[in-house]
Amino acid sequence: MEQKKGKQHERYTAIDKIYHIIREKQKGEGVCVCLPSILSLCAASSSQKLASSSIHSSVKGNTMEAIRNLKIKTSTCKRIVKELHSYEKEVEREAAKTAAMKDNGADPYDLKQQENVLGESRMMVPDCHKRLEAALADLKSTLAELEETTGPEVEDAKKTVADVEKQFPTADA
Repeated sequence: MEQKKGKQHERYTAIDKIYHIIREKQKGEGVCVCLPSILSLCAASSSQKLASSSIHSSVKGNTMEAIRNLKIKTSTCKRIVKELHSYEKEVEREAAKTAAMKDNGADPYDLKQQENVLGESRMMVPDCHKRLEAALADLKSTLAELEETTGPEVEDAKKTVADVEKQFPTADA
């Protein structure tokens, strides 16, 4: 904001200098120069430039921010898919360990502890599914905002959505 004020101050200082130069040149000729008319002409021309540049930078900034959010949300979906696979493998591993302990006649206390570990691992899978569905919906909404945008980030996000929907079909897919 300070930078904009500085540029605006420089602009008015330049306009003021122009006004004084014109006044000095035309004093002898009896021509009256009106400062407000100079200011309005300069302001009109510069405000059009400022408006068009600020609109362009605003659109560019919003697109860049949306692309950044898209990257983050794509990475989130990928990470949650990895977590889900990890939890599923953990459940298989812990189930095999529990079955082996039962077959070997392990201590009832140790068996109970192992069943608790297995139960906690199994609870993580539905939780991870819920987080994946939420992240996928979030990614889809961000992707919808960028429907007219192209680029590697958008293609990666579309591929991620397709992969996730193929691996884990949801009710809305």
